[in-house]
Amino acid sequence: MELNISGAKMKYHAGDHMALCVQNERQLVESLGRRLSIDLDQVVSLNAKDEMATKKHPFPCPCSFRTALTHYLDLTSLPKTHLLKELANHASEPCEKNRLLELTEGSEEGRKKYQEFILDAQ
Repeated sequence: MELNISGAKMKYHAGDHMALCVQNERQLVESLGRRLSIDLDQVVSLNAKDEMATKKHPFPCPCSFRTALTHYLDLTSLPKTHLLKELANHASEPCEKNRLLELTEGSEEGRKKYQEFILDAQ
């Protein structure tokens, strides 16, 4: 990719960088909102749990669930095991909780299940 900034009111110096932030698809956000039974237009504010954290919010707050899910959260990357463990803590069905925990086991069998269910399913 090449970016032409001539005529822009900015300067580029060796080592400078920029980020390209893409948004999640509207259909994905809507589907997740239905799955979680949340009002996507409800305004929320997320605060850091760690009182010593330098960032008090993970992204600009307050904002709606829709804005957070569309612009600030990565909904399409493969989940890491620490996220699956956290999700297991909130699973309402014991079988779903157990399945999520199986995928996070550090054993050879757990890694194999993660490989098959998460990575190979891609």
